Amino acid sequence: MHKVFGIRHHGPGSARRLEAALTAYEPDMILVEGPPEGEQLLPYLAEPDLQAPVAILVYDPKSPQQASFYPFASFSPEWIALQYAYRKEVPLKFNDLSIANTWPEKEGSVPRSGPHPLSLIAEAAGYSSGEEWWDKVVENMPEAEDHFAAILELMREARRMANQKQEVDIYNLRREAMMRKHIRAAIKAGYERIAVICGAYHAPALDSLPAAKHDNHMLKGMKRKKMQASWIPWTYERLAFRSGYGAGVASPAWYELIFQYPERERAERWLSLAASMLREEGLNASSAQVIDAVNLAQNLAILRGQSQASLAELQESLISVFDAGSEDRLTWIHQRLIVGDKMGQIPANSPTFPLQKDLQIKQKSFRLKVQAEPKTITLDLRKEFDRAKSVFLHQLQILEIEWAQSQQVTKHDGTFREVWELAWQPLTELQVVEAATWGNTVYQACQSLVQHRLNQENTILELAAWLEKVFLADLDEVFPILVAKLSQQTNLSEQVAPLLQIIPPLVNIYRYGDVRENQGYDILHLLKGLVPRLCIGLEEACRQLDDDLAETRFAEIQAAQAAFSLMASLAHEELDKLCQQWQSQLDFIVRQGRIHPSIDGYMLRILFDNQKWKAEEVAIKMAQMLSPATEYQAAARWIEGLLAGSGLLLIHYPPLFLLLDRWLAEMQEAQFQTHLPLLRRTFARFSHGERRQMGEIAKEGIRPEQTATELALDPKRVEMVRPIFETLLGIVKN
Repeated sequence: MHKVFGIRHHGPGSARRLEAALTAYEPDMILVEGPPEGEQLLPYLAEPDLQAPVAILVYDPKSPQQASFYPFASFSPEWIALQYAYRKEVPLKFNDLSIANTWPEKEGSVPRSGPHPLSLIAEAAGYSSGEEWWDKVVENMPEAEDHFAAILELMREARRMANQKQEVDIYNLRREAMMRKHIRAAIKAGYERIAVICGAYHAPALDSLPAAKHDNHMLKGMKRKKMQASWIPWTYERLAFRSGYGAGVASPAWYELIFQYPERERAERWLSLAASMLREEGLNASSAQVIDAVNLAQNLAILRGQSQASLAELQESLISVFDAGSEDRLTWIHQRLIVGDKMGQIPANSPTFPLQKDLQIKQKSFRLKVQAEPKTITLDLRKEFDRAKSVFLHQLQILEIEWAQSQQVTKHDGTFREVWELAWQPLTELQVVEAATWGNTVYQACQSLVQHRLNQENTILELAAWLEKVFLADLDEVFPILVAKLSQQTNLSEQVAPLLQIIPPLVNIYRYGDVRENQGYDILHLLKGLVPRLCIGLEEACRQLDDDLAETRFAEIQAAQAAFSLMASLAHEELDKLCQQWQSQLDFIVRQGRIHPSIDGYMLRILFDNQKWKAEEVAIKMAQMLSPATEYQAAARWIEGLLAGSGLLLIHYPPLFLLLDRWLAEMQEAQFQTHLPLLRRTFARFSHGERRQMGEIAKEGIRPEQTATELALDPKRVEMVRPIFETLLGIVKN
């Protein structure tokens, strides 16, 4: 009264044979291995817009992160069964365990301790894996009338062999008990020709029906839970093994070709497509080469005992005939002809939830096409429409919907441009489901999520990161709350590092306020309270540092200085005052000379670049740092800081170059070897032109007139230290 058809999930050979077998069997009921919760979606099979690859997404509305996907491709046997049932108007049901029981059972089931049954058969036949054996022996073999009967007997023997070497798989035993329960229910309902489509592994367990009492005992304690389901687009990329989908296939595009064309045409079709791709790239790929490649692939198959060339032989012939043994071309042919870039389509009237509907409306209003193939768009923030589009994409980033990824913008593009790469993947659908727990619209969900995060413990850096995200997403309700919380945290902070690190994002927010026609809310007020606290604690934060920590602090000060430079360029009176306060504190710290030498040198460079120190003053400081009283390591670190980013200082001020030259010349060889890596790193950061000019100066020497500004003793400063030196030297004046 029922017949079992054991198939391989996403197996094109199984799909082709199943289509013929169902036509011959003419079932009056079809049971397909799949989630019962997905049955509510079966009426949409009548919709022409439902085009594979697609998947059934089943999820817990109260906990959307608990979700399962059931993908279908055009070559999936299950999809063939669904389409057959729709065309012939045959009743159709899914007969697997309810998803409500699948998740906990997966966590508690006993894993197999032995190999998969197919692995034992493959090993006996001389293949490296069960998948390879199935591909070559089952999927690619000629049609046979007794195919499914042979699969049934094969898997019965395979399970018998495997059961001798492994523990009981409770999870699959319960699944099979549920499948048999569905079969009994169909028989009881009066159906006489029941077709059961399941994975080949389960076929022997469903062929005969033990007493119902046995299965009822196995299913005792099964829970019921209300779940929701929807159709979602799927992709070949996601179907492939490398995507992490457990029942995936390594070569979806190749499997589609296997399904569409008879065995004798596959080699010609595949190699012709490859040749067409090569010609698109301007490479030679003639018809004669295609013929040669087909013949080579067929000969390789014969040598390996195969009736027809498989994908392995086709790739080898492609390399040999078209590229003289190079595999480079396969890397970009692989994506289109082996994996493929196809994305499915779902009907517009398929079940959705409020957030998904709002998302779709916005995608349509902003003319953003949903597709799997990456697409790059550039937004001009001076245009109102592009600004609104940017806000929408930033809101999706807050919700962690990874459809749009922000790209690096070059300086040439200016501050008014944004570049995004859009690529819709099946996993994005689940991210939309998860985001729906926060609200019914994209904006509402963002507001709720951020408010939830603000109710938790947050560091200053976390708050600053959220502040930038919220600003770009234009969440005006939570932005003032976030600013107030960040202001409170900075006022209470006793650490300088976080204050240094949040200066750049705050300045960026203020800067982008003009571009986005938003004046930055209370950012200026926040900066006015933050900068004085930063200046007070900066010197202490730069003292008693080891070299590793000094490098970290150095980078933080560099980033902060870039932000202050940006402040100065905005030509705002209040910001100018903050910049002056910063530079005044740097001047005070440098004159004290009690901080790590690399930071001391860098701060001096900042002051010189901003014309707070003259070249003569820098030369005096440099002479002090390069004197014998300073350790070589400290002096080298100081030079590294002073010359950070540019060597123009040495080129335009020969006295400084001469001081450095003398210091290096007076070094002992051992000392020079020790400090050479540090010095080399410093000079390697200069541009090619700067290094060339320094080389010319070193080669030609410094002319006398260039040293006119060479150090002169300051009589007042000499008189200040004279009494100390006279005392130390024992000089007694008469």
